Amino acid sequence: PSVASVAWARSCVYATGITGPLDKTPARLRLEGYRAAMKRAGLAIPQGYEITGDFEFGGGFDAMQALLAHQQRPQAVFTGNDAMAVGAYQALYQAGLRIPQDMAVIGYDDIELARYMTPPLTTIHQPKDELGELAIAVFIPRMAQPALQQQRLQLTPVLTVRGSV
Repeated sequence: PSVASVAWARSCVYATGITGPLDKTPARLRLEGYRAAMKRAGLAIPQGYEITGDFEFGGGFDAMQALLAHQQRPQAVFTGNDAMAVGAYQALYQAGLRIPQDMAVIGYDDIELARYMTPPLTTIHQPKDELGELAIAVFIPRMAQPALQQQRLQLTPVLTVRGSV
């Protein structure tokens, strides 16, 4: 399932995103992927419902507080990483809102803490170990033969559905 399909299944009218700093390539790519998935699912992201964070706990907290100040509260939020999801959880808790009953939360990175949160965080798993192994497998032969053609490495992230949706 995709982020958008999870939001769609909840019949969300207002889905939102908390992005990382847009001067960082991973943040831009994640935002582009989120927007594309929402568009494919036919879900609009209303003006003002995307907030730029900083990939930190506090940034997720502050961004969620800003989103909760909207007249129409979002029903689902995608955060650009799991650390910001932790901050968003805290803001929702302080506002007396329940996850996922009042708002679905989806993170990105699948950090170890994600499975121990209450409820466990639905997140996009990035196959970092596999990417590292693949990078070394390409790098070592290239060290021996610098003229080898450059390769682009890309692995597909996977949505890990847990209790926050």
